[in-house]
This record gives sequence, structure tokens and C-alpha cells, in this order.
Amino acid sequence: MKIDAKNSIKDATSSYVPFGSVLVRPSSSASWTLSGLVIAGYILSVAYVAIRESSLILLDAFRDPELTKEVERLVKSNTDMKGIRDLRLRRAGPFIVGTLEIIVDGGMTVSQAHEEATQLQNSVKARIIGLRRLVVTTSPVMDPHEHTLSRALLRL
Repeated sequence: MKIDAKNSIKDATSSYVPFGSVLVRPSSSASWTLSGLVIAGYILSVAYVAIRESSLILLDAFRDPELTKEVERLVKSNTDMKGIRDLRLRRAGPFIVGTLEIIVDGGMTVSQAHEEATQLQNSVKARIIGLRRLVVTTSPVMDPHEHTLSRALLRL
């Protein structure tokens, strides 16, 4: 939406450039040349933004650092979560959908980890407007030397 608004402003102001050059120097070819270059700059900037946004859509990518930082802040505010392993967001029409893999304490039960993931999912969806679906998965963090399977392998 912001990009469309900026492009509309560029379109409107580019219309005034030739009008201004005629008012300043009606018969000067230099003013016509300068106004032509300014309009060409406007056109190139609009084309660049359109290509960039279209490329992100075609690549199924999503670029919103503020939204990503907001999700990270929500995860870090919960003391039971150790961090984020993976965060992927993308646009689906007017909505945002995503997956989030959080790192939790390895000593948590599956039920506790599921409860934490559900609470985080609900809090993120409540705070971020336009977030339609967020799949939150948990991943334990633990010292590999303390894991029972690692100890069994070390004895071999």
C-alpha cells in the first residue's frame, strides 16, 4: 500500500515538472531537457520499485524487517523460549502467513512445549494485523553430552 502511494505521488509530481519548466522559461530547450531528465528519473524509480516487488512475489519472498523484529521481540519476551531457529513469512494475497521454529528447554515435556507454542502463536497473531496463519513448532536445546542417546553412542 505504501509503495502504491509513493508511486502515485511520483506520478502526480512528474506532471507538474513540464508545467513548471514552461512557466520558468517557456522557450528554453535547456529547461525542456532538464524536465525530460527529471521525468525519466521518476519513471525509472517507479519501474525499479515495481520490478523489485514483482520479483519478491515471484520468489515467494517477503521483506518486512520491522515485522520480523516484532516477532523476535515477542519470542524473547517469553523466558521459557531460548530463541528462534527459523522464521519464514510470506504474503498470501492481502494476508501474511508464516512458520516459526522456536528453541525451548530440552527438559520440557511435549505438553509444555505445545502449550508454549500455542500461547506464542496466539500472542503473535493478536499483535500483528494481517497475520492469517502462523505455524509454530518447537525444537529442544540440550547439551549433546547429556542426551541419553549420545551417552549410549559414546560407550560403543
